[in-house]
Amino acid sequence: MKLSRLVSREILHRKINFVISVLGVALAVASVIAVFSLLSAHHTHTGEILSLIHI
Repeated sequence: MKLSRLVSREILHRKINFVISVLGVALAVASVIAVFSLLSAHHTHTGEILSLIHI
């Protein structure tokens, strides 16, 4: 039996677990992207504040 066939049959057998797992991974990726975006914005804002202080 091919690996793709085994995987597809397992997904069909455990539909709810597969959907929950995919949603969990999507949430984790979205969280990482949000954290990096917030850190970048914080770094930019901090740079602006420091440039105003050093005038």
